[in-house]
Amino acid sequence: MAEHAIHTSLPPAILFGGHENVVPLVRSFAARSIPVYVLNERWAEVGYCRHARRIRLPASVPYPRSATEFLIGPASDVLRGSVLLAGLDGEIEIIAKHRETLAEKFRLDLSNPVAQRMMLDKLATYQAARRAGVTIPRF
Repeated sequence: MAEHAIHTSLPPAILFGGHENVVPLVRSFAARSIPVYVLNERWAEVGYCRHARRIRLPASVPYPRSATEFLIGPASDVLRGSVLLAGLDGEIEIIAKHRETLAEKFRLDLSNPVAQRMMLDKLATYQAARRAGVTIPRF
């Protein structure tokens, strides 16, 4: 796994979560010779995409916990410098929660973790919009 990442001029991409919605990303990155790793539920179809390398997690540990432990622990050191992209809301939350630790190892998107969490919490989004004077549906 690490050998491929070391010999390329572009950093690998780790697609964290997502299902069929991330398959186009896998194909697009692969077309640009960017190594693609998927970190996902064992059953996720994207892990079977011929252009992706599945990161295998222990079956005995629930996915969110095992994925988080992989990313923040030493097992992912071979992918240091990779671009880490979230495919679903749960993964966005994990990255936001562990942003400082993950940013020491991976390239992350430019984002505001507070705003990301608020965006994921629909009630908080409505309340922030109301405070900002934005017209919103009643809730």
